[in-house]
Amino acid sequence: MNNELYVDHLVIGLSISGIAAAIELASQGRSVCIVEHWPDTASLTGSALIFSTPLNQGKLVGEEFEEIALRLLYQSNVIVSRGLLSPLCLKGNKNETFFYFFDEITQKSVFATSTIFAPNGTEIGLPDKLVAKSFFGKGVSYDAWSDGRFYINKPVVIIGCGNRAIEQAYWAAKWASSVYLVCENDTLKVSSSWMEIVAESTTLKMGVGIRFNSITSDENGHVKGIILSGEGKKDSEKTTSAVFVARELVCDWSIWGGEQKAKSYLEKRMLYVCGLATGIDYSRHAELFQDGLHAAKKCLQLA
Repeated sequence: MNNELYVDHLVIGLSISGIAAAIELASQGRSVCIVEHWPDTASLTGSALIFSTPLNQGKLVGEEFEEIALRLLYQSNVIVSRGLLSPLCLKGNKNETFFYFFDEITQKSVFATSTIFAPNGTEIGLPDKLVAKSFFGKGVSYDAWSDGRFYINKPVVIIGCGNRAIEQAYWAAKWASSVYLVCENDTLKVSSSWMEIVAESTTLKMGVGIRFNSITSDENGHVKGIILSGEGKKDSEKTTSAVFVARELVCDWSIWGGEQKAKSYLEKRMLYVCGLATGIDYSRHAELFQDGLHAAKKCLQLA
């Protein structure tokens, strides 16, 4: 349609599963492009810990793992596309035999391919999703690694109960005056290795079994606080400058035109979902890698 790049396979997301899929596909002589695309979660560089995978032995910080992964991708002749900050959108050709991916801002097609791998998850968000969206850029964020530095010496809140919530708290604590983690479940579901990274933090406090109700704002529309309630207690407002949400990662079907449309692409073997998008836990790095590898092998077998 324009001067887009055509590849056999396009991987959307420079994630552990995406990297595994890209390397495997390229090893079989396929042309592959992996696109760094993080709609609302941190990049590999923003990962506090990466546990052992076939690419690394022992724990690494995300930046170190990314260096190893990029080197292997380049050695495998995988095209790595970085710096696409605007959202991507998909359009099929008339017969839906291959995809064009567009930059939503310029409306120019960037890539064309017949097969796409989707290894990224998207944050499920807050219960009052429509209201929360109005606070994006005004105190609500899904990524403390990128946005925490805007709240130096200010109180912030993390909402979530798992390892990713702890990671968000870890990054936020580097800048904030205080970090309060709100877990709406009865217990935290956090591994000991992840708890170790915040064990010495003096700014982190946790509230378990507390329900998030709503966000309050100041006269400029910025986050001022959140309304919380616990069992047998009245609602109370906690002052905060920011709310970092880390509740759950799910597959983002919107990029494909909705779940039903995506299912038709899955049935046609044009789309392969793997990794975080399938619900594998954020911290199970070896499993995430193997799932990307499995998706690539499945595609190759069916080709």
